[in-house]
Amino acid sequence: MVTNMEIFKDLTDADLIENAKETYNKEIDYIGMDDLSIFSWKNKHLKLTMLKVFWDNGNDNMAMFMYAEISDKDDFIYSDITDRTHNIQFETSNNNLERFAYIKRNIIKDAKPIFSSLFTHTGSSYSLHSSYTEDGSNILAEMAPYYWGKEFAKNEYLKASKNLSKNLLDDSLDLVNNKYYTDRFHFNEILNDINSEQFTLELNDCLKAYEHGFWFVCATGIGSVIEHLLYLSLKRLDNKYKAEHTVKEYIKKHPLKGLSKDPTKMDYINRFEQYDKDFNYRTENHINSTFILRNSIDHYSSGYSSKSICDMMFQGIADFYEGIYLRY
Repeated sequence: MVTNMEIFKDLTDADLIENAKETYNKEIDYIGMDDLSIFSWKNKHLKLTMLKVFWDNGNDNMAMFMYAEISDKDDFIYSDITDRTHNIQFETSNNNLERFAYIKRNIIKDAKPIFSSLFTHTGSSYSLHSSYTEDGSNILAEMAPYYWGKEFAKNEYLKASKNLSKNLLDDSLDLVNNKYYTDRFHFNEILNDINSEQFTLELNDCLKAYEHGFWFVCATGIGSVIEHLLYLSLKRLDNKYKAEHTVKEYIKKHPLKGLSKDPTKMDYINRFEQYDKDFNYRTENHINSTFILRNSIDHYSSGYSSKSICDMMFQGIADFYEGIYLRY
């Protein structure tokens, strides 16, 4: 690890953050968006990480990888991982996405990067003087945050407005514990309580689709997650019914008895109404409304309205967990 001051000299972390955010905001002004919710740094704090990696590509022999993560405060971290990326696996990667995937798997395993923030800045250092100023500061490193801020805002805009995104990281990326989702929907607490590997994988797939801007896929997936949650809730109600009735009574009838192998939301609603006297029309309307939202998204829907619908459906998961699942 190299401290920021050793490479940036007179530039502090605050300076680097300010440089990046200034170009980020200028690019947003240039884009001219009214809906600023798609821009991460407009409503959240970010930790910026710059990684110096091994690079030997013709005349370009210096490279900086940058990415951002949700954080409690704006922060800047610099790390020299040249030695850890000087190997055949990294060098023979076909592109920067594969190189970053290697870094994610092997070096920054706990990091949770925002997909749109990934940025690579390469340059040449024919001699020390072409890469470093007289005071020893690194021009390439100093310029990286400037370019990164502009590209980050542009990438977020493209992802939201044109539904363009790529799977930058390996499929094992865990988004459930991302601070944004834990603070807003408490998904980590929900999953720890439910303790179902299948349910966790299903929800994580929805979050990946959300991060990529695949709103139709996300909404469809959330619908399946909610149906799964309703089944788990009905199963808890079944266990409660069994504990409160004799074996003979339970065998004769119980919430799960005769349930279709492919139940619909109405199948679940009917069972809750039959076996839970406190299940009211408000809860039924909430479930119906959530599925109406799901059905309102298609491949041609506006990215901004579709994102809002997915947000409301994610909230539905939290609401049904608290209002139905925890009751039994």
